[in-house]
Amino acid sequence: KPAELMQRPILNHTKRGELIYDPFLGSGTTLAAAEVTERVCCGIELDPKYVDVVVSRWQALSGEQAHLDGDGRSFDEIAEERYRESQGNAA
Repeated sequence: KPAELMQRPILNHTKRGELIYDPFLGSGTTLAAAEVTERVCCGIELDPKYVDVVVSRWQALSGEQAHLDGDGRSFDEIAEERYRESQGNAA
């Protein structure tokens, strides 16, 4: 769904810099709306496919690069590693 759908309740019920919690991030609509409205989104998504969608969407929106906590690799580096591994396993 479009991030604009979530912007109205976020603007009506929170102030700039406040926390928005989403226990089911899905495709990242709440995260996108929080980013645009200058709120902080804390969310959870268990399905790796959706996590990749959320991170890609956030990177495109924010212009920033996501990094893996703990080792510092960027999301794009990890995606490239996964792609190379999948190509090696396909042969």
